[in-house]
Amino acid sequence: MGTETNIDIEDIKKKVAKLLSLSESDNEHEANLAMLQANKLLAKYNLEMSDISLEEPDLIEDSLFKSSKKWERRIAAVIAELNFCSTMLVTYSTGSVQIVFVGTKDNVEVTKIMFKKIRSHFLQKSKYYHPRLRDSYLMGVSISIIGTVTEVLSKRKQPDNTEEKGLLVIQNRSNEYVEQLTKGRMRRSRQSTVIKEAYLKGQRDGLQAPIFDEIKR
Repeated sequence: MGTETNIDIEDIKKKVAKLLSLSESDNEHEANLAMLQANKLLAKYNLEMSDISLEEPDLIEDSLFKSSKKWERRIAAVIAELNFCSTMLVTYSTGSVQIVFVGTKDNVEVTKIMFKKIRSHFLQKSKYYHPRLRDSYLMGVSISIIGTVTEVLSKRKQPDNTEEKGLLVIQNRSNEYVEQLTKGRMRRSRQSTVIKEAYLKGQRDGLQAPIFDEIKR
């Protein structure tokens, strides 16, 4: 008895932070137990989630490939934002651009997988078109994907849970990181000709992108 008053509240906060990390485990039983214990400690010591200092994960840069296509860069940017990452473009004298994703390791990996899946799917579909129509078709695809993802992102403006808020903080860090690195390096892109019929077909197909069933849940 009497030991309660000697407890260091900072130690309690560290313990809660550790439990919250464990609550993200793939083992459902372990995750639920950790969250339950964390909530008990928060209630017992009259703490709130805002009192807990969680360790911020490191940001990484991961380049994808060189691309001269505007539609690829547009899709990469919006898919990155969907996964709490940012994109950085490194321009070469040849006109090609290296797409670089910036974010936490896990988020960057998900972004890369999702982007590659979409890119591969629509490049395959574009092969059924005459070469001069392909860029217009793919630009149409990119517009629909941007529109659908933007709709999903709009629902994040006022997230209801702490986890979502934490991910938005990470995304803000990624955006600031990219802004610092690219300050003063932006340049205007060249105009491209769009063929209406192929563009509209791309828009329709873009609404059926293979990721949309997952992100709309």
